[in-house]
Amino acid sequence: MSLRTILFISVVFIVLLSCGDNSSDSANSRNNDPAFEDDFEILKNKNENIPIKTKEFYKYLVRGHKKKENGDYKGAIDDFNLAIKLKPKLSNLYDARGTAKYYKGDYDGAILDYNQSINLNSKNPLSYYNRGLAENCLQKYSESIKDFNKAIELKPNYFDAFKNRGLAKSDSGDINGSIADFSKLIEISPKYPGPYNNRGIAYSINKDYKSAIIDFSKAHKIDWKNPNILINRGLAYRSLKKQKEALEDFKQATVLGPDMASGFHYFSDTLINSTASKAKMVIALKNSLKANQLSYFKNIYYLETLSWAYEKNNHIKESIDILKKVISLTPDDQPNKKRFIKRLKHLNTIKN
Repeated sequence: MSLRTILFISVVFIVLLSCGDNSSDSANSRNNDPAFEDDFEILKNKNENIPIKTKEFYKYLVRGHKKKENGDYKGAIDDFNLAIKLKPKLSNLYDARGTAKYYKGDYDGAILDYNQSINLNSKNPLSYYNRGLAENCLQKYSESIKDFNKAIELKPNYFDAFKNRGLAKSDSGDINGSIADFSKLIEISPKYPGPYNNRGIAYSINKDYKSAIIDFSKAHKIDWKNPNILINRGLAYRSLKKQKEALEDFKQATVLGPDMASGFHYFSDTLINSTASKAKMVIALKNSLKANQLSYFKNIYYLETLSWAYEKNNHIKESIDILKKVISLTPDDQPNKKRFIKRLKHLNTIKN
């Protein structure tokens, strides 16, 4: 089971590694961007010892990087094309163009550029790392892991390569292997929260919730403002049926992340399943409504919880209306659809 897989049936653990996503999360990622050397390093390029012959080349190179940073990936690719025409033997130019293609979502094209970079310079760990990222996005996990291995061979203690190899191992089903990589990251950078958080997720997938809670607690101690870590720990507590601790974490997550739907959803869902108090069911309904407002009423599992919250508050008509929406949004091949339909029949008998 993948570290990136969302387990909506019972639990969801929060991680961030989106292919082509230029964003970053303080707890779950350090740097998921394809790597490239800065302009100065590209230009002097000691390994190939290629001198700068024209201002035109420098103009295309710098302009291409600026366009990439501003999200104009097509424009960046065009400029890197022009730079490559002037310096076709400069390996890092292919890394730069491959990075733009990666962000554009052209992973196959990015891999071709990284291949060319490696052909020109087989000793650059960045090219293997970049190619590993693109391969991972194409779910070519075996190839991805091999490239991360090579990057680490060329650059021991390569933080991002260990991290993404750990994620690739998880995606390929090697959870214990991913735990080993995240453990190595903790050795490399013990004061960074991401490895603890990701190892905690891996432990949770292995159903070792006690170890997961220890790791989430360490991550939270370092990055106490991050609501994702609290949600992850709350889910682990919930798996151990420690509802009180889970509710405390979910509640704190809503304070730290008032615009995050998940905190409100899990607080409401856990409350519904842990008490019959009418007063608390009112609170559960309020939190579920907030979660669905933040998610624009499109998440079927958030909506299902809202339907339950309405039912617990004896608002049967509203519960039925929401459940009908859940059913309409659920694909026919989704196993839960039968469960939703069965519950709708039950609610209709209550209504009548």
